[in-house]
Amino acid sequence: MPGPAGPTGPPPRSDRPYPRPDSEVAFEVDQLDEVFATGWSVLVNGTVSVVSDEEAVRWFERHSDPGPWAGGTRDTWMRIRPTGISGRIILPEGPPVADSGAGGEP
Repeated sequence: MPGPAGPTGPPPRSDRPYPRPDSEVAFEVDQLDEVFATGWSVLVNGTVSVVSDEEAVRWFERHSDPGPWAGGTRDTWMRIRPTGISGRIILPEGPPVADSGAGGEP
């Protein structure tokens, strides 16, 4: 299956900000570990479309675990055909911090 895909909320209505098929979109996913001051971020730019093919929907349902952090039901799958992908890794400044786990000096 080409390009990232994921479920979204209810189908579009004219009063909701929702990407129209074939419009340009950006999607970002990231993670930050505040304890170790590390993280990463990936940004995908591209053209969006609704995944309506039943076989493709079943494939995405079997091979993904979207688990939206905002909660709620997500039953519309969107696919982004990438025109650009960028990312970065966040690392702490200086040498790694050693932790002996003993509560004293490392």
